[in-house]
Amino acid sequence: MKLPAGTCVLLAIFAAAPSWVCSQAATAPPLVISGKVLSIDVESNESWRLKCQANVELHYRNAGDRPIIFIRRSPVLMQEADVHWNDDGTALFSSSQLFDEVVYSTIDAPIPSASETVTVPPKGEYLVQTRVALNLIRSETNNKHLTSKSLRASLELTLTPWPRLFATSKSPDVEYLDPDELYALLKARWVATGDLAPVEVAAEPIQFDLPLPARTFEKSGLVLRGKVTGWTSPPEKSVYVEFQANLELEIKNTGPEPVLVLKPECTGYGDYLLGSVQLLSAPDTKGAGNLLNDWTAWPSLDRSQKWQAMRDEMDQATSPEEHFWLIQPGESRVFPSWALMQFDDIRTIGRSSPQEIWPEIKKQKQLWLAVQIDIWPNNLETVSGGADNPEFGRKLRDRWSSAGVLELGKDGLIESEPFPIELPSAP
Repeated sequence: MKLPAGTCVLLAIFAAAPSWVCSQAATAPPLVISGKVLSIDVESNESWRLKCQANVELHYRNAGDRPIIFIRRSPVLMQEADVHWNDDGTALFSSSQLFDEVVYSTIDAPIPSASETVTVPPKGEYLVQTRVALNLIRSETNNKHLTSKSLRASLELTLTPWPRLFATSKSPDVEYLDPDELYALLKARWVATGDLAPVEVAAEPIQFDLPLPARTFEKSGLVLRGKVTGWTSPPEKSVYVEFQANLELEIKNTGPEPVLVLKPECTGYGDYLLGSVQLLSAPDTKGAGNLLNDWTAWPSLDRSQKWQAMRDEMDQATSPEEHFWLIQPGESRVFPSWALMQFDDIRTIGRSSPQEIWPEIKKQKQLWLAVQIDIWPNNLETVSGGADNPEFGRKLRDRWSSAGVLELGKDGLIESEPFPIELPSAP
């Protein structure tokens, strides 16, 4: 490729500059980008997060007296925008254009190609659309701003009219030039057509009203209750007093909306896992000193193909009731379970107080039991998700929201209300 006269001089001057972005700041073409929000779609509405998609029209305006050239992108792809709060309660969203690269050989021509670039004449304007995901995280500090039917918001966008340029072996004359040098080369080559737009332009802030959905679910209304239906004493051991409590557990919908609950046969284990059992001296799981003993055991993380197959099956379901119980308000589902409890037998192992657990338990006039079941197994989540970030679960919750509220628990678990029990005598 024959380079235009003066190209080498321009490159030499450019190479001496400490930063090509800074060096062009004083002479940057007068490209002004503004925009307006056309519509907003609610993608997810949960107690802890509101996620919307803002459909935005961008206006690239040439305020100068020479044409401005930039790479054609339709639509413009943007990163998700998180929220920050101004002192006046305005929600400030900010987003940048997704990282973009252009192979130099695709635009290597004496004049800019209309299929690859946009040339805006002086005082002219170019319109293009984009979608920006707005993530509004709810918390105690910002909930005070979410009481009205709408929220005053501002969207700040950073655009890259010229993405990063890189050369390949298909353009041997320039394959060793870095992105800065390629930009300077095109700037000199196309000077007769117009000026290259800056690499980065901050758009004028876009003011809009974010509509807040009418209802958000602080909780689904689901409660877990239980009772002991009998006791089984496993074979006597030398160092333990051991009991197995046979339980009848009830999942009841006490809220105003239908609730979707993963069926026990669809948990991946064939039943609900009861991984935490707490023995209490009072029916208050938060009360200090009420916990007498607990037994906890949850399965290890498993990323085997079995779980991917289950996710695919749920993702392809045509009805939520293929994998979920649909529990209407006031209705419930009852299922059997069991809990194993072990106590050190002080008579056998001869330990001293405060490890005399069993003698202390026998002194209690009334005991209470609280259990946790794995209502949304962590293994159902993707690698990037987890029990505390159930991406797949939220996806299904949004999909089946017209049928009911999908219960994902807290970190995948739901805890029962404490229920009274009476331990049998030791073997």
